[in-house]
Amino acid sequence: MDLNTGMLKEHTSEMDRRVAVYNYPSNYKFRQGTENSQATLVDMKTGQPLAPLSEMQRRTAVSKGTALCQGEVIDGKCYLFNPDLLTFSEAEASCKRLSSLGHLASVTSADLHAHLVTMVTRAKSDRVLTWLGGIMKNSQFEWIDGSSWGYSDWMPGHPRLLKQKTFCMEMFRIDESWWTAADCGLKRASICSYPVMP
Repeated sequence: MDLNTGMLKEHTSEMDRRVAVYNYPSNYKFRQGTENSQATLVDMKTGQPLAPLSEMQRRTAVSKGTALCQGEVIDGKCYLFNPDLLTFSEAEASCKRLSSLGHLASVTSADLHAHLVTMVTRAKSDRVLTWLGGIMKNSQFEWIDGSSWGYSDWMPGHPRLLKQKTFCMEMFRIDESWWTAADCGLKRASICSYPVMP
């Protein structure tokens, strides 16, 4: 059911679904359908009250560099799995279209890595290779968003680097979820991240 219109939807994809719940005020009484409600809309993912916005405002109320999250919010960032097969640069451009501060995801902890593996698995995608935001610069890997490199989970024997070639980082998910270095021109699924709206 569309919470804005009250109409039944035939199908709502996971990406389009926005989970919210109404908290009725303590002085709640029956109201006629044309009277304003005093209920508060609460975001189920964050538990924060949502400001009452018209549908037009809700679709356009995005501050510079931030965007509403249609994926999973982790530590103030939205992480979104994209099953489309794209090159590394196409995937990065796709993340930039979501938000001006969007990038392929940097993985800075084992906990975040586990969340991202779960996200890819939960998407029930047949994709086993997924771009992350690691790229080789000056013969070492760096995160494309500038995050510090304090965690890694390379497949044994990786990264295997050739100095004359640029490599990008992919997550290999079958039984394990290790990282490997791959030609940036190959096409993979991807995970974007960007700051969420305050």
